[in-house]
Amino acid sequence: MFLVSVCIATYNGADFIREQLDSILMQIPQDSEVLIGDDGSTDETIRIIEEVNDSRIEVIKNPSNLGYIRNFESLISKAKGDYIFLSDQDDIWPADRVERMISSMEASNSLLVVGAMEAFVDDVNSRSFFCGFDQTRDASPFKNILDMFAGRSVPYYGCSMLLSKRIKPYLIPFYSSVISHDIWIAFVANRRCSVSHLKDPVTLRRIHGNNLTQSNRSFFEKIKTRYFWLLAILNII
Repeated sequence: MFLVSVCIATYNGADFIREQLDSILMQIPQDSEVLIGDDGSTDETIRIIEEVNDSRIEVIKNPSNLGYIRNFESLISKAKGDYIFLSDQDDIWPADRVERMISSMEASNSLLVVGAMEAFVDDVNSRSFFCGFDQTRDASPFKNILDMFAGRSVPYYGCSMLLSKRIKPYLIPFYSSVISHDIWIAFVANRRCSVSHLKDPVTLRRIHGNNLTQSNRSFFEKIKTRYFWLLAILNII
């Protein structure tokens, strides 16, 4: 059993994966695991990860391309840590992320802690506020779900999440591969009235042309997504 698990989904992430890993490894305990689910990278991602040569890292080469949603589902199901962090392949963790988020989870006894983000393009020292939370959302779980469904600003991003292992029986299996992993996690945790929202940044989000998660969706795709969201909400309620 590990204290901390970090779940990272990778696919052709050679450009930035080393910097992301360095920012993670420097602050997690030695009794931790970093599970990297690779979806068939054709660049140097795996070689760069292997060069890090850290015993805490385990690379899981998926037999087929799962897509990031099923990739994260598989990683979370395999994670053995009490505290399960999610990470993208191209961001940077601020130095106090792990300590701050675990402290918040212990103080609130919540199933999910989610924080704010700062974004940057080239220079991490030129970052600016990207998104965050009003901490009154701790006391409004069902409003949070309704606001998510209505498309109001409730920025539940997986790369800024910490999960308690206690959420896994409610979370796994994911309801649908159409629903993004972070939205599903937010639905489940809010349904159980167990989310702690941090106003401080816990992720330095790198903005670049190859970000895996994109927001430019057609109107039809948005309607389709909301249909599956509604089914998922009714299911968990």
